Formats: sequence, structure tokens, C-alpha cells
Amino acid sequence: MTIIRNEIHTIPDELITDTNISPESFRLMCYLLKLPDNTHTYLYTIVDDLDIHFNMICKCVDRLEITGWITKHRIIEADGRYNDSYYTINQSPIKKEIK
Repeated sequence: MTIIRNEIHTIPDELITDTNISPESFRLMCYLLKLPDNTHTYLYTIVDDLDIHFNMICKCVDRLEITGWITKHRIIEADGRYNDSYYTINQSPIKKEIK
């Protein structure tokens, strides 16, 4: 998990009042917001730092992505194989287009 853009220096009011995320998701988002821009981190590091079970962290990441607070970008190799992912932290939730 690499945070590629984190230019937010305060917790957005909209995040504080967002009833679509759990307290654990809010806590994870606050953790991500404290990281410097272009920080490379792993889910297990977050698990250790927050003392939240791995499965819960994965659910929180999924929820933050669904609600638009983070955006996942997949890195695909030249041969089409999936390599890794990185995330962008959004200043406000980005609504996804339904196809």
C-alpha cells in the first residue's frame, strides 16, 4: 500500500460527520492522513500501529474506497499481470460513476 498523494493537513469536516464509515474506518483514515506524501507502508504495519485485526483493516480500506475517501490504483506489468496497488487520499469523497 503506497500513499501517493496526501496533501491534507487537517481532518476534513465532511469526514468527521460521515455516517457511511465505521469508527474503525475513521481511525484508519486519521492514521493515513498523518502519513507524509509518498509514504510506502504495508497493511501489517498499520495493523501493528493501530492494534486492529488485519481483516478489519482490509474491510476499512474497502469501505473507504467504496465511500470515495481513498482511490485505489492498480499497477499492471507490461505483460498484463497485476503487480501492486497504490492509493490516493481524497480531500472529500469522490463519487464513483455507476456503469
